[in-house]
Amino acid sequence: MRLSMQLQMPEAKPITDAGGKAVKIGGDVSKLADAQGIVDGAIEHFGRLDIVVNNAGIYELASIEDVTEEHFHEQFNINVLGTLLVTQAAIKHLLGGGSIITLSSVASHAAVPRTAVYAGTKGAIDAVTGGLSRELGPRHIRVNSIQP
Repeated sequence: MRLSMQLQMPEAKPITDAGGKAVKIGGDVSKLADAQGIVDGAIEHFGRLDIVVNNAGIYELASIEDVTEEHFHEQFNINVLGTLLVTQAAIKHLLGGGSIITLSSVASHAAVPRTAVYAGTKGAIDAVTGGLSRELGPRHIRVNSIQP
């Protein structure tokens, strides 16, 4: 990744200072071991897991002439594979029910130049969310998407 996790992740302190509960746990969501470590860190800190918010993502504009394999794979690995891996790591902790929220984008259905790869990742997130909703619903796990 181009930027370090430290630069990309917000601090937990403003939340805890306001009386909320938060912990900062870093990792590369496109790697199974890191995704598992993020979930394990949350369980260790909070004692349980009720909700998963798949918010890690990358956005990089590129014209079709400038799309490279690296550009494509980096965005799909973080935006789509990362969502799947974190969700997979969290499932065993949500067996009694819970909520999974994925972050999509209006880009998934808006025709905006230079966003073909990014929009593709968000369209994939929409499909993943729908599939997981039907798969996990019978287990009392809600799966919804937000499209800012």
